[in-house]
Amino acid sequence: MQELAHFVGHDHGWGDRTRKIVGSFLLSVVLNRTFIIDMTWPCSITHILTSNFIQWNNRILLNKNYSSINITTLTSQDYDKLMAYDKLYDVLYIQTSNIAYFNLIIQQSHLYSSLKTRFNLKHKHIHIQTLYQLLYDLLIQLKPNIKIKLNQLLKQIKPNTTLLCGQLRIGRNPTNPKDVVFPKREKMNVTVMDFLVKQSKITQSKVFITTDSNDVQYLARQTFKRSLLEINGTIAHIDRDWNYLGCASLEKTIVEFHMLSYCHTAVISKSSFGYLAVMRRSQPYKQLYLYCDGIKKINNATDYDKFVYSTC
Repeated sequence: MQELAHFVGHDHGWGDRTRKIVGSFLLSVVLNRTFIIDMTWPCSITHILTSNFIQWNNRILLNKNYSSINITTLTSQDYDKLMAYDKLYDVLYIQTSNIAYFNLIIQQSHLYSSLKTRFNLKHKHIHIQTLYQLLYDLLIQLKPNIKIKLNQLLKQIKPNTTLLCGQLRIGRNPTNPKDVVFPKREKMNVTVMDFLVKQSKITQSKVFITTDSNDVQYLARQTFKRSLLEINGTIAHIDRDWNYLGCASLEKTIVEFHMLSYCHTAVISKSSFGYLAVMRRSQPYKQLYLYCDGIKKINNATDYDKFVYSTC
């Protein structure tokens, strides 16, 4: 039987899921296994996304005698465990909560050699911040009907017009009452809006805001009026069990994620969603800002990493 590496994603937000998709794909390459993405919550991912250059949505029929294991943890020290799994099981269901195994690949020469052969990758490139854009775009593209919706927005950005963006994850609020609390984001909405207003006075611009709060979206409409670009849909954080909107909320989330990659200036929250979205830009750190108890200029990965998630 064909050996498989399944990425199974049913929790966390879209940013974290894509980070793990990229990491799981790397594992499939070094183990020489066929890679499959199995994501059905809150909606089957295949309603919105399809394979790009690398197939991950093949329908593969498993015979009833296949062997499998759910891998929920895998660290840089788990080489022997990984090799045992690879030898014993036909299907590896990868459900890890982190991607620490990037270092595992670097440390083991015969694993690294697979990446060197296939992608001509050097050791220094095997890191989420350097590989993410390449592998995400090799794996994933919007389905044609979803791509049309994104293009309709992009057509409103005329030549010589700057796209100003804000990714404002407020945390617990009336729109998402069961989300986590970010006590230092109480002034985020006003601070980011003021910053973008000042930027809009410098250059001809359009503004795009993605947020987890209807109140913030309303403020954006009042502030930027006809300059605001919006993606229709209901705001929801896709990993919450109270999200009953399924495909509609997931579609809005993913289109907004892709939209952020077109921003000329971006202010993001400390979150995988915002950071990984802007990493897909051709110049990821150009005009990039982070809200962390105020607006901070981010020039490189070190700048971003020094701000701790729990304090922002």
